[in-house]
Order: sequence, then structure tokens, then C-alpha cells
Amino acid sequence: MNNDNVFSFIVLYIHGRCTWFISNKERKMKLSPPTNLTFWIAVILGVLGILGTLVALPFVSANAFWFVAIAFILLALGVLIKKM
Repeated sequence: MNNDNVFSFIVLYIHGRCTWFISNKERKMKLSPPTNLTFWIAVILGVLGILGTLVALPFVSANAFWFVAIAFILLALGVLIKKM
């Protein structure tokens, strides 16, 4: 089996699994607003990450991307997980 066949098999397998999940009407994504604490922690991390790219801050400037990435992930989890 060459690489093209393996890649095609993986794509078709994933596509089949995804269409089954999407077509299942009982399962709907239920989103909820994040708590105030989660929201403000994400905002503070995001602002620190943006400031770290504009101003030289000792620890933040070296990890500015990760501050923004963690803020986004935290906010996304806050929307997906109830009571977070």
C-alpha cells in the first residue's frame, strides 16, 4: 500500500466518522457563556501577550504567542464546558 492509498483511506475514514457525528440530530453542541473569572483571566492573558509584542516585558515578551494562545484556548473551553 503506497502513501496515497493510506492518505485516502485516512481521509475517507475521518470523513465517514465526521458525517456520522454531524448527521446525528440528537447531538447538538450546547454552548454556554464563560464565567466572569474565566473571561477576565483570558482577557488579561491576551492583553499581556499583545503588550509583550509591543513593549519589552521580561518574561512575557519571550512567550507572547503562548500567552495569546492560552487565552484563546481558555476562552474556548469556557464556552464549551458549562460552569467554567
